[in-house]
Amino acid sequence: MKYRDIQTGVLPGGYSTASSSIEASKCITRRDFIAAATLAASSHALFGQNSSNRLAHDRHRPQYHLMPPANWMNDPNGPLYWKGRYHMFYQYAGVISNSATKYWGHAVSTDMVHWKNLGIALAPTPGGPDKDGCWTGSAVVYNGVPTIVYTGATWSQESERAARAAGFVPERQMVAVAADPNDLDLLKWNKVPQDPVLAAPPEGIKAVGWRDPCVWREGADWYMTIGCGELGKGGMALLYTSKNLRSWKYLHPLAVARPNPNAHGPAMAFRSMWECPDFFILQGQPILLVAAGNSYLTGSYSNHFFHRKNEGRIDFGTAAYAQKTMEDDQGRRIWWAWLHEKRSMKAQVEAGWAGVMSLPKHLTLRSDGMLGMNPVDELRVLRRRARNVAPQKIDASSPLLLKGISGDCVEIKAEIDPSDAKQCGLRVRSTADGSEHTLIGYDRETQMLFSDTTHSSKDPETATPSRIFANRGVTQGALKLGTEPLRLRVFVDASVLETFANGRASLSDRVYPLSPASLGIGLFAEGGSAQLRSMTVWDLAPISDNRLTSGAELFRV
Repeated sequence: MKYRDIQTGVLPGGYSTASSSIEASKCITRRDFIAAATLAASSHALFGQNSSNRLAHDRHRPQYHLMPPANWMNDPNGPLYWKGRYHMFYQYAGVISNSATKYWGHAVSTDMVHWKNLGIALAPTPGGPDKDGCWTGSAVVYNGVPTIVYTGATWSQESERAARAAGFVPERQMVAVAADPNDLDLLKWNKVPQDPVLAAPPEGIKAVGWRDPCVWREGADWYMTIGCGELGKGGMALLYTSKNLRSWKYLHPLAVARPNPNAHGPAMAFRSMWECPDFFILQGQPILLVAAGNSYLTGSYSNHFFHRKNEGRIDFGTAAYAQKTMEDDQGRRIWWAWLHEKRSMKAQVEAGWAGVMSLPKHLTLRSDGMLGMNPVDELRVLRRRARNVAPQKIDASSPLLLKGISGDCVEIKAEIDPSDAKQCGLRVRSTADGSEHTLIGYDRETQMLFSDTTHSSKDPETATPSRIFANRGVTQGALKLGTEPLRLRVFVDASVLETFANGRASLSDRVYPLSPASLGIGLFAEGGSAQLRSMTVWDLAPISDNRLTSGAELFRV
């Protein structure tokens, strides 16, 4: 998909809400992104030895997260486990712009940790039903052949924006198959002659968008849900069925949003859209994911209708979007998301890269019927030198930073008893004087897990734009601990922070310290004292020796 309705829920002062309602979510509209994308008009594709060397030494570029060698990445597409390998496809553009023509980039791994970029898997066909972009979709195995179902983009007007303004729906649903199923890298894909397999939304639905297919099998039949929405009615996931993935029959909406009284008028059109719906059964529980707020719905599934009961959020971070899951060979449900940048478009263009794939999360069903999430066990292979921190009291008199412990390529595991502290947690990416730092912690009074990046950088390019999202500020989400201690696992990877708490909350964020010395790690407590029970910091091994900048020639478009 090209532009996204990214939830921010930004409040005055840079605070982000923890609203549990996907209908009530405040969203960045696709038109906001279009406006922001115009700043990237001078961006150009970066290839060649000099650009690769520059990117390989960019201290903000992560070292153990997946990304293309250069340029733009957004949504995870069609994650697939096939013959011992994990395949990850993703939205790729040859320029730094969310409005650029999208391709499917492709990477492969044997462990979901160490990745090799393979180049372009799908490209728009000139004059075809996807001539203006290969947008988001899914991958399944049909009759022993890996098969991609995705949204193609096409319009005759000068832009997608103009096409929609004229009442034209630019999305088409497409199918491509692996040219050689025995090729472990699945390098070549062929589009089927039946494309587009669906040319328009169902009659009677005035769709503001119609994209991001999710496909699954029930017995001998295949089912597909496509994200959609109607102005004034809200988002919906439309349900189709097929015997062969080529000929599809529309059934009815799988699920529909609850009425949103604010979803009126042209400016609200894409806030009525459910992007990236993802439907699956986890330990007997039907789950429906919706992109806004990284939300999920639990409920019942009967007669091919999903009846929602409860809802939650998998990742509270405003940096994460376009969530997508897969089932691996062990039957685990693995979650991925796009981690977008939180600095100016100017800074992204100058850097020559934008967008990172999240670490894989393992989703489980908790005893209360809600989702649990943890980093996959495979990530432990990255651990190198371990440093243990002795149990200690944490209060206002505690040292700002821990002695001899620092880094921007680390994993931190800590258990903290909040005791009577109002807030407590970890300080990361900090200068010695604390002039730049990020706080990851827990607010005992509000019962919120939070990330506070207010002072993460002195770089003016990270200041909050007036029209988009809060690049720096407090992002938070509900975490009721009761008598439990706070159990944190925090992954720090240059500009990426991924936090997991107590097996049932996570929060992703981005930071860009101006000082190269912003590497300190410490503890903090405010409004009282807390007790550190245990803490270990591991240096993590990079997954390549050049920040995944090899293979740029495979991405020439």
